[in-house]
Amino acid sequence: MKKGIISSLLFLSFYCQAYAINNKLDSILLILDTVISNRDFYEKQLKYKRDSLISISEKTIKLDEKLKIWQEIAEYERTHNIRSALNDYNNVIHYAQLTKNLQVELNALEKKALLLTDYGLYHEGETILDSIEKNFNLNQDEYWKLMLTRYNLYDFFRVDVVLGDINNKKLSSLKNIEDSLLKHTSEYIHAITVGFNSYDVMATIKLLESTFDTIPERNKAICAAVISNKYSLIKDISNRDYWWGISAIYSIKNVQYEYEPLLRLSARLFELNDLERAIRYAIIAYKNANTYQSKIRLSESAHILYKSLETSTKISKKLVLSNKKLIILLIGITSIFLLCFISFILYYKKTKKQLNILNKNISKITIYNEEIQNNLIIQKEYISHFLQLSIDSILKIEQIRKNVITKLTTGDLTTLKRTFTESQYLTDFQQACLVKFDMAFLRLYPNFIISINKLFTPEERIKLPENELLNNELRILALQKLGITEGAKVATILGVSINTIYFYRNKLKNKAKKRETFEKDIQSI
Repeated sequence: MKKGIISSLLFLSFYCQAYAINNKLDSILLILDTVISNRDFYEKQLKYKRDSLISISEKTIKLDEKLKIWQEIAEYERTHNIRSALNDYNNVIHYAQLTKNLQVELNALEKKALLLTDYGLYHEGETILDSIEKNFNLNQDEYWKLMLTRYNLYDFFRVDVVLGDINNKKLSSLKNIEDSLLKHTSEYIHAITVGFNSYDVMATIKLLESTFDTIPERNKAICAAVISNKYSLIKDISNRDYWWGISAIYSIKNVQYEYEPLLRLSARLFELNDLERAIRYAIIAYKNANTYQSKIRLSESAHILYKSLETSTKISKKLVLSNKKLIILLIGITSIFLLCFISFILYYKKTKKQLNILNKNISKITIYNEEIQNNLIIQKEYISHFLQLSIDSILKIEQIRKNVITKLTTGDLTTLKRTFTESQYLTDFQQACLVKFDMAFLRLYPNFIISINKLFTPEERIKLPENELLNNELRILALQKLGITEGAKVATILGVSINTIYFYRNKLKNKAKKRETFEKDIQSI
């Protein structure tokens, strides 16, 4: 408690000092250094709040109170840790459904969709929004709020490098949604949404700066980030850097790791040759990104860490070379210039200390780079889980359909039986699931079709229409790559007969250059 009071007083003192000396970058960096030194303290505060709220939730029996508590927990975690926040919003949705609170359920689903997108699961987030639009009876305000969420979700497709044609379709719809939102949402919403390009940048800046002191504490980090981006549009570097610093301060102080200004400051400090701060900020930015688990932030922090490692290595080599030259010089002139010898000793100690600091930084950065590789492996494992989930869903639906038909056949509900046996609903749903399977599988193995065609002679290679990701032949091979080889199960997944599966397998094997190693060649892709 005492440490928190001291930290707050220091923060206010430095904040006043920053305004007193014309909002220069150096004054903001002093505040930021103080806040960064208390990062672990802010983390402990958040953990204490979360644990306390969970404890209260376990003790209460009123569903309405449980719902409010989990809403508060999810709001804290939403900008801190995506995995925890997803679980928290699942609890919010659960209690909202029990209490029939459709408004809270709708809001939680929209935030969950954005979290999935930030995590790198773009199409899964979009699926949630499609489900909301289809299954909820939205009023006008709820509809425009959904459109704003969809706009923010599509904005993430700017960084998606897989499935370019699909990505371009999402980006092309951004402008249409933006034009509609400009007519139906407030001026403040236009300004705070980073993607909107204001017609009058200075007017937008004045609007945000005038409201900055009055907005909630937890909204200040994103508001400052938007102001800095607007200053960047008009090439006002000094104010841009200042608001980057403000955003980074509130981001760490409120344990909000969604935002990028600390990364931007690190890159800027490399330009200004403030290497010690640049490297220190890069490491903290990586810690924040690793806690938050955003695909975008991890990628950006990896780039900055690599730059830090490269710079540290160059400086280290220069210092080592400098020391060697000084030692050689010492041997030649020690007996003549005693004063030079004393000066050398002082300089040598200084450079050796710098070398030790840089070597420590190199070791830290190497460890963080290894962690990034491990995180990439985990991302692939989660995509594999999604593939298996999609396949299991298809099998489950087919099983339900067969069981229902069997039961209806023994009864008198002939009309209902005809509805299920002749309806295209389940067939269409199965095809939709297969399309999602295709997208997810190609995200995991983007060069799969090219690799498969290399196993065939040129005249036997598989050619797909432009609007098709995979056909049934390629899906059979894709399932085989995932370890699903049982003919009956594959036939059920694809909605064809088992004889068709055997026909395709024989056909594909006969087309292969090396029939005897065809199955092993597929597994080695």
